[in-house]
Amino acid sequence: MSVHAVQKFAEYIPSHLATSLVASIKTLSLSPTRLPLHVVPFISQSLRKLRLTFSYHGEPSEQSACVQSMLAAVRAAATLPNSSLEELKLSSHTSDTDLCVAISECLDKHRATISNLNLDLPIDDQVWSSVCSLPCLRAVAVSPFNSSEFGKSARIITMIQELVKAQPLLERFRVSLPALSFAAQEDPDLGRSVIRQLLGLHSLRSVDISASAPILLAEDDVREMGASWPQIRTVRLQPPIVWFAPGLMAETNLSVLPSFLRHLPYLEELDLPWRCDSLSPAEQPNPKPLLRVLEVSGSPAPSLETEQVASYLASVLPPTARVKHDGIMFGGEGKAIWKEIIRRFEGIRNARNQDPTNVPAI
Repeated sequence: MSVHAVQKFAEYIPSHLATSLVASIKTLSLSPTRLPLHVVPFISQSLRKLRLTFSYHGEPSEQSACVQSMLAAVRAAATLPNSSLEELKLSSHTSDTDLCVAISECLDKHRATISNLNLDLPIDDQVWSSVCSLPCLRAVAVSPFNSSEFGKSARIITMIQELVKAQPLLERFRVSLPALSFAAQEDPDLGRSVIRQLLGLHSLRSVDISASAPILLAEDDVREMGASWPQIRTVRLQPPIVWFAPGLMAETNLSVLPSFLRHLPYLEELDLPWRCDSLSPAEQPNPKPLLRVLEVSGSPAPSLETEQVASYLASVLPPTARVKHDGIMFGGEGKAIWKEIIRRFEGIRNARNQDPTNVPAI
């Protein structure tokens, strides 16, 4: 809906409808508009979901106008009489002190009801403190570590520790660490360190860590993940798009895949850049795994033959699992080879379905 349409809607709709029936507001701005400002009249006690997204890079003055528009909407939500918001999503390339204050006030006002929170913008310590104090929080997505005050890996680990201690019942967690193209030299094992901090979240069902530092996982690491996350369904460990170079972040060997299937028995989706320099003998995990999707985007070209890799995947993965390579930013030779591996994997799978005795040798 355009800004003009929202203005007309607000102008002609009866005021009692505009202020009492709207339960969900979602805006997406791809240009320097003041769209969130025009939804302020619809923010009332009936509101349950507020999602404001700016996906725009421009002049500082235009960026400031976007932030001020978002500020007006967040302030309106923060001044409602009672707690009602269940979901809050704010996404912007920039923020400022006033917006952080408003976000903190909004979280404090709706602390009794917010269960789903997505803050995809720079935040400060006060906002983080408010996040940690939400008693009903079950899903959180944050990428606050792209401002200078959060540039040190030690501070990042401390913030994760604070969240885990304060929110032990979290079920879904996503964090983006885009500043780490330079921080990786300070702590090359930062991604793995974040994982280790999250092991205290025993109710976790989905974990998504986007870090520009390689994540090297061995079987012992995966075993510990399985013991700590008995209900985990989704694991995504991919670098941010903007910092990515194909294969640069791939450190975990494909031979670790059976460990994921064995120790995380309820895992349905696994998204991880794989290195494939050698393969251990294939083994079918027991009990039968539930994996539906193996995403291999970001994996460099294997040094092994494509047929060998395809046969390994066909021997290890459950019969209904799919192998995907959907990352449009991952190009070059590696992408082409993995596409061929997937084609051959599907061929082996189809042949096996027609003749179950036709099991390829690894």
